[in-house]
Amino acid sequence: MSSKTVRSQSFPLRSLSREPPTVGIPLLPSELSNVQVPSFAGVFLYMTSPVRALCESKVDGTVFAIRWAQQFWLFAVWIFPAGYVMRLSALSVAGRERMGTLETWKMVFQRYASFLSGTLLTFGFALLCLSYFLILGWIDRIPTIGHLLAIVGSIVGLPVLFIAGVLLFGTLLSFPLMWSSVVVESYADGFDAASRGFEYVIQRPFRFAAYVIMVTLLTIVIANFASGVTSIGLAFVNNAFAAGTSSGKGLPTGIESLVRMIPVALAFNLFWAFAAGIYLLLRRDANHQDVEDVWEPALPAGDPLPELNITPAKTETP
Repeated sequence: MSSKTVRSQSFPLRSLSREPPTVGIPLLPSELSNVQVPSFAGVFLYMTSPVRALCESKVDGTVFAIRWAQQFWLFAVWIFPAGYVMRLSALSVAGRERMGTLETWKMVFQRYASFLSGTLLTFGFALLCLSYFLILGWIDRIPTIGHLLAIVGSIVGLPVLFIAGVLLFGTLLSFPLMWSSVVVESYADGFDAASRGFEYVIQRPFRFAAYVIMVTLLTIVIANFASGVTSIGLAFVNNAFAAGTSSGKGLPTGIESLVRMIPVALAFNLFWAFAAGIYLLLRRDANHQDVEDVWEPALPAGDPLPELNITPAKTETP
């Protein structure tokens, strides 16, 4: 038997790639045949990929608008699973009783506008600052004096550039904290969530960095462990399936792709769960507020007890 024939009949063990996810726009990585298991930092890079792509190369106005729309769409879709996992994680860290699934989804739906408005608020101010330089670009088209006016306007607008950079960088860095604020605090709106996200990162930057490094290492270990378990299990199942079928092929592509998504789904769940934990720790460090202080909706009032019409017994006077 030739070596070529031996290769065609062999079923090598397949392993999941441990490289961070590529910068992409879809809701999940599309390379299903070679799924990449992200770490905590990898999920963060994926969530911020559209806006970060604008910093990597010069684009025209259409691409600029599309990238912003993709970023808003990415946030808008991921609010639902993120809010659900964050709420349950916050209750678990605080040692509170777990909410029911329907109640949790209902809470996330009711506070959806607060989730989205925090990022829209800061991004909106950043875009307002960027519009100043957009106008300078139009002025630069004026013949003769346009370029000179654009230079002068750029020098005058350096504070605007700094403000835009702080808003963009701060929003991309702290949006998980903003969303955690919405599921933890009793009074949750976009402005409160944005202010808390910026405040805690600014007040405790080194603590924030230490927490991120810690949870990144944890997600790498846990996700790679899950990847190894999934890979070896899938390899043995493929061999068993191929030995029984007449075609000699492994599991159907759809089933194999679904199984390979398990470590990726675990990594995303760990990201949102750890983000809620980081928020509670930073809030304790910055505001000296107990980790157990997590808002819970008021329980409905129970039925009143029936009134007992008891008349006091008459006593005879001596």
